[in-house]
Amino acid sequence: MEIKESEHRAYMQAEMLKSDLDEHSLELRVRAANEAESTCQQRLTAAEAEISDLMDKLDTSQ
Repeated sequence: MEIKESEHRAYMQAEMLKSDLDEHSLELRVRAANEAESTCQQRLTAAEAEISDLMDKLDTSQ
């Protein structure tokens, strides 16, 4: 009976570690996605500013 209980405890610990690892991996992926989104937002803002500047130059030249 002790062996079965020990096996069960070991199995439960392994499952908890697996769950913790999965959660940590998910957190890392979310963090990377948030950083990528921030970078894309900065690039979009810069592109929109450049478009606005070019439109102003076009209006001025006409």
